[in-house]
Amino acid sequence: MSTPTTTKPDLTTPSGLHAYLLTHHPTTPPKSITLLTGGTANYVYRVLSPHPNNASPKTVIYKHAAPHLHSNLDFAFDPRRMEYEDLALRIVPGFLDDVGSDTDSADRKAHAADEEEEGMSVRARAVQSYSYDGDAKLLCLSDGGSQNVKDAYQDLKKGEVRKIGEELGRWLAVLHSSSSASSPSLSLSLDEKHEMNDVGSRGRENNPIAVAIYRYSYTNLHHALAEYDIPGGQEVAQRVDETFGALLQIEDECLCHGDFWTGNVLVEKKANRATDAGKVGNPQTRIDLTVVDWEMVRLGTSATDVAQSAPKPSCSIDSAAVKGCGLRSWRPTCATGSLLRLKQGC
Repeated sequence: MSTPTTTKPDLTTPSGLHAYLLTHHPTTPPKSITLLTGGTANYVYRVLSPHPNNASPKTVIYKHAAPHLHSNLDFAFDPRRMEYEDLALRIVPGFLDDVGSDTDSADRKAHAADEEEEGMSVRARAVQSYSYDGDAKLLCLSDGGSQNVKDAYQDLKKGEVRKIGEELGRWLAVLHSSSSASSPSLSLSLDEKHEMNDVGSRGRENNPIAVAIYRYSYTNLHHALAEYDIPGGQEVAQRVDETFGALLQIEDECLCHGDFWTGNVLVEKKANRATDAGKVGNPQTRIDLTVVDWEMVRLGTSATDVAQSAPKPSCSIDSAAVKGCGLRSWRPTCATGSLLRLKQGC
């Protein structure tokens, strides 16, 4: 008698995710599952489920990596990218929490005083990972809201845009400065990665998927130049790839997000309760920023994270406020070489 085969749920559909959740969490079946739009690589869902303690329902995000793009089924894309996002979300919060806990620093005190005076607090953080199923390539994440900073510009005041830029620059500077000896290597244990960060080891493994994606623009520059029949374009493209593209293979200043721009920062604007607003340490408005999409995390130069976000204004309010304030917050802690690379336009 043959053993019946079990078909794995198709996680590229809401019904498939529903079947998966019923199997893995039978006591808390989802109330609703919504496939989110806007991304190109992965299948992302917002799931409304009963709270584990049977209190009010809560939403979480499920993110699945298929062996192809969500937007183009014919474009193969290594699903191991989700392994790197899971890794990043386990090691990065530790770096940021350690630095952010220094509440006695003069900068932090000045920052808190400014928030109290302006009646507004802004905090950035990496999205929280609740669980990861490596076989299914499925992450369960915290829900940072339904709007990203890029789309929220039209609803934000200029003062809020400025504060968001300052906070993102500060957050990015902390990520870069505190991960100078980290590694996105899947072959090391979590303890080994933290140990490496303590002793400053080199010769670290990188995320080959992210490096290949990031270098795509360099290796294919000759196609773009050929399209416009630019004299000497092929030689220029080759020199750019050999000079700057090759650096992506060896640069290891710090851990880079790899896809850092306002479209990957979720924003939630909340008003403090009337009984709390106005009290010391309780500004009237709180803006939470959640940095998502970490599968392109890699070793590199910090300037590439900044440069990637800078060319993408696409907003109705002057985005120079975000870029300018962000750069001022990031610059004091960045490496000299990063500033040079930024000036070179990388």
